[in-house]
Amino acid sequence: MQVIPNTYIIGHNYGEGGLSTAINKQNAKCTPRIELSLIGSTSVTCDDEDNVHKLCKDGGIRSAYPVIKVEQTLRVFFADNFTGVAADQQKLGLTGKGIKVGVLDNGIDFHHPAFGNCFKTPGCKIQFGFDFIGNGTPENPQPNPVPFEPCNGHGTHVAGIIAADDPIKHFTGVAPKATLGIYRVSNCDAGTSNDIIIQAMQRAKDDGMDIINLSIGHDFASWPEDPLAVAASKLSDSGIAVCVAASNQGNVGLFSLGSPDSGANVITVGSVENSKSFFFFMISSANPSIKIIYATTRVTLFFGLSGPLPFKPTSDQPLTPNDACGPVNGSFEGKLALIARGGCSFTQKLQSAENAGAVGVIFYNNNPVQPDEISVATDIPSAFISEADGLSLLKQYNQNPDNVNLTFPNHTITVEVQTAAQPLNNSGFGPTFTLDLKPDFLAPGGQIFSTFPIALGSYATLSGTSMAAAYMSGSVALFLQARGKTDPKRIRDIFQTTSRPLLMKDLQQQSLGMIHTTAKQGGGLINAFDAVKSELLITPGKLALNDTPHFNGTASFKIENHSKNTKNYVLFHEPAASARGFFGGELVPLANTLFDPFYAKVQINPSSISLAPGKSIIIKLKITPPSQLNPEEFGIYSGFIVIKNADKNSKGHKNIDRNDRNNRGNRGYKNINKDDMDDMDDMDGIDGINDIDSRGHKNTNRNNRGHKRISKYHKRNLFNSNKKFFEFPAHFDKNQKHTNGNQKHTNKHTNGNHKHTNGNHKHNNRSNGGNNDKSNGGNNDGINDGINDGINDGNHKHNKSANENYKNNNDTKAFLAADGIDLRDNDPNEEFSVPYLGLKGDLSTFPVLGLDPATNSPFIVDNSNGNQIFDENETVTFDFVGDDFPTLVYVMILGSPLVKADLVVAHTNDFVGTIFKMDFVRRNDFFDGDVSFFNWDGTVLMDNSTIPTKVADGSYQIILKALRINGNPNNQNDFMTWRSPIIVVKSGTDATLAKNAPLNKNATSATKNVPLANNVTNASMGRKEAVAID
Repeated sequence: MQVIPNTYIIGHNYGEGGLSTAINKQNAKCTPRIELSLIGSTSVTCDDEDNVHKLCKDGGIRSAYPVIKVEQTLRVFFADNFTGVAADQQKLGLTGKGIKVGVLDNGIDFHHPAFGNCFKTPGCKIQFGFDFIGNGTPENPQPNPVPFEPCNGHGTHVAGIIAADDPIKHFTGVAPKATLGIYRVSNCDAGTSNDIIIQAMQRAKDDGMDIINLSIGHDFASWPEDPLAVAASKLSDSGIAVCVAASNQGNVGLFSLGSPDSGANVITVGSVENSKSFFFFMISSANPSIKIIYATTRVTLFFGLSGPLPFKPTSDQPLTPNDACGPVNGSFEGKLALIARGGCSFTQKLQSAENAGAVGVIFYNNNPVQPDEISVATDIPSAFISEADGLSLLKQYNQNPDNVNLTFPNHTITVEVQTAAQPLNNSGFGPTFTLDLKPDFLAPGGQIFSTFPIALGSYATLSGTSMAAAYMSGSVALFLQARGKTDPKRIRDIFQTTSRPLLMKDLQQQSLGMIHTTAKQGGGLINAFDAVKSELLITPGKLALNDTPHFNGTASFKIENHSKNTKNYVLFHEPAASARGFFGGELVPLANTLFDPFYAKVQINPSSISLAPGKSIIIKLKITPPSQLNPEEFGIYSGFIVIKNADKNSKGHKNIDRNDRNNRGNRGYKNINKDDMDDMDDMDGIDGINDIDSRGHKNTNRNNRGHKRISKYHKRNLFNSNKKFFEFPAHFDKNQKHTNGNQKHTNKHTNGNHKHTNGNHKHNNRSNGGNNDKSNGGNNDGINDGINDGINDGNHKHNKSANENYKNNNDTKAFLAADGIDLRDNDPNEEFSVPYLGLKGDLSTFPVLGLDPATNSPFIVDNSNGNQIFDENETVTFDFVGDDFPTLVYVMILGSPLVKADLVVAHTNDFVGTIFKMDFVRRNDFFDGDVSFFNWDGTVLMDNSTIPTKVADGSYQIILKALRINGNPNNQNDFMTWRSPIIVVKSGTDATLAKNAPLNKNATSATKNVPLANNVTNASMGRKEAVAID
């Protein structure tokens, strides 16, 4: 991810089109780029950084955020029977007719028969749309009125999940009669920027979309203050349901969400595996009756060679460690190479085989999960098969090495997915940095079969949260058709409380005796039928309990009876697994995260209710965090408050033993029977789909990939203190000042200079628009719409009373069909659940900045020779000519509300000025080599100046400070601090600095926060598709 140089989203008070007033007043050489009225901003491009600072001196400027290049990657039906969609369609006849869904993506192949081979013509499915980037780049977009996409397929796939209606193949999406608006925001290279996305949001709003699908985002920027999150929340406030894909970074572990999926008012969707998937297969001449399924760079993609072809293993021993990681023995001319997974990347193994003459490669897994798509770069075809099939082929070869061939028919078969209806490991983990409970719930996203550009095969199977968000958008369309338009936050509450919590299972689908933490599944797997037919309104639909100091032990929610009958319910607690992912001073990846049966104690008052039609009641909770959790490990505890029908005619309800985690069938949602899902005939290739009916989407196991235990040193090729030279990521541009490319900056008072990197800084006053202010009861919702959306009765200092929060929450309209038909009935088996989440410990003591010298300590890089300097007593000299300048490299373990770097005189600590200052900074994925870095040009901001000043020759040190979450910026003890080695400046600048401002320990830093960000490391704006790479 990178920022566009000298290009910023400027928040201002001049109104739409009025920023030119400030530009002219300040004589700044800046050009307006895009009007972003949705968030009261305008993006601009300036000649250089000095002109950005000039503009920001204007009193009407509120904030400045970098325009970030967004690399769109996959955040991506058999599933309909376990999500209630099939029941919506078949029992209620719902199709999404009359509902408008806006898809912000990389466009669509509207020539596809599933979209009517039309665009904006009378009766066409696609009635709205625009291309905001065209054949241009994020830096220089070339808008086009037609959002056609022939090259990548992501947008076509997403749109098909929502609303495909193919009269030839009989393939339909979730809401096949919905009207689409297609807003192309990324080009064929998957490039876009945050201001382009916000511009498209505005257009979709102006076009009257009822739902907006966002399968795109910025990973690890888990702050609701991010501009994308703010814009998405404002759309929700305006009445548009915004369905956002959670990140695909769940393998990183806890706190792995991003933006806009951390938006306070959006619907954030994680992903589960589909029930079945289409696979191509190969056949061995030694056992021709067995079809060996395989995946390539897509789950459903032909190998490329038909055969028959001989094969040969690179090792005659099973599961050889580091198989083909180096040169292989013997010749493979004209043969396929059979290689065990593990030890190095697929690409490295494939290159070894190709160098030996192989015409293709068959990789076999080193764990018992099904094959999944792989990431491999090569000129020869490759396929990935299961461990069992690989060992079988190895045995066949060893028994008859010269007479075994493989053939590859151009046909597919339907295969049950091992981990059907289980969360994908890569689906993003919450909570947010503000401890909001996200994701909100799960939808099918693994191995989803849907439309694809005609030139790329017309249909394809993809996986990711992109697909889950699209499935959710279609489900909301069915809901709106049935119930009429209502507050998007109420839609989220209804889906959340009717979702089905999922049990944790192993690869053999055996229960592990615990429910998944709500940090992973939110409310659980959606049930669209139960949501449409729901007779209760429960608000809020989730309870975010915050950390220990900010939770007073109580919470509450409101239940309203919208049925025609008096309803009787029992309420009880269903605890979920606790999650511990902080050890040795840092967050650990999912593979090392511990899940335990450490449960909170919950008292529910009342625990049984009788509720007359139209009446409501407040349920009060007393919650005691698990005693087994150590506050110093910041463990996440969670669970569900279940509201279960207790009417005398209730069918088959048993008392559920909360400790019996192996017998969940009576709740209907824990053990999902794959036999209940539709069967499908074999398909003659992707083009041979004759009668797929509702969405042959598939699901992939991509997440249960056999995680390795990762030592804390495994991540560090960058921070090996024994290395003499620092290795920048391949995309590092020394000419860009700064990396963690996300800086948002909004406080008028910041230090307008930061040039620099933690590309993630978010930016916005937490009270901006009321989205983040926990004391804000606004939005006419009647419910506290803070980060915790509601009623946590004292969990935050400013929460209103329960009565105040609920007094306006009479949403009877939501329970009537759009045509006036009452959908309510008396279902004796109805059951609801309210998820909760808390953190045991004080988040204001959680380390946010890496300071461990062995693994993640900051350091200075001498760009003239690549040397890394760590110790504060070492000295390094720079003249700031050419590459002779320092780069500050650091790791954010967790997001920080404020990161700043001040310059002081070495040995005296006299304050010189501020180098940079950023609000709401993202965390780094340091397991993947992601770091933050800032190239210092020898300038600082002094006092209230917004113009950088070169420092005089002398000896200095950088003081890097990161404020802990929930910390007080006025309390220095709440900052984590690092002192750099001594930097000797010899640039020929003498008394200039002294003339501008004397060195003074009491000097104040500049007051406008405008970090000039540049280059962000290995992070990406987008929803990255999870594929195996090694």
